[in-house]
Amino acid sequence: MDRFLPFRTAPAERLGAAVQQLRNAGVLRVLSPFEPVLAGTLPLGVDVPGSDADILCVLRPEHLFLSAVHSFSRFPHFSLRRSVRCGRPTAVCRFRAGDLSIEVFAQAGPLASQRGYRHLEVEHRLLSMGGEGLRERVMELRRSGMKTEPAFAHLLGLPGDPYEAMHEISRSPDAALQRLLRTPN
Repeated sequence: MDRFLPFRTAPAERLGAAVQQLRNAGVLRVLSPFEPVLAGTLPLGVDVPGSDADILCVLRPEHLFLSAVHSFSRFPHFSLRRSVRCGRPTAVCRFRAGDLSIEVFAQAGPLASQRGYRHLEVEHRLLSMGGEGLRERVMELRRSGMKTEPAFAHLLGLPGDPYEAMHEISRSPDAALQRLLRTPN
């Protein structure tokens, strides 16, 4: 379970129902060979009603991954798209299990080099440093309809495309992130 939730800042009770639904649907079992990691708003504790469960995976080997996720076609709203993002083969599978919308994002290459993973990692670090005050400010923006990366970028005063900005700061040392947190925006 720790490998599935390496960056948890949400209280266990908030994650419990979602993780149980993923288990009941067999999602964790099917994805286990592809190094699944629960990403996005749920493990960070910045989810709002209707937030989906984002799961990052390694697309290795691609044909086995595609075959595995096809087992989810029994669920409502199933879709599977293949593309190339950031120069890497990518597959995105979406479906609904119970009342939980699920998006599985798989990309070739190690998890730690995927943008979604790097965003998750830096957002976790920022929330750990910024505490409940930062979480509440992010939640305010999320409740108003803002997506996660744009909310963080706005609060940190990062210019330009918020997804690129979060990617840029993802390898910053803690001291640089702490300076960003102290800068009034």
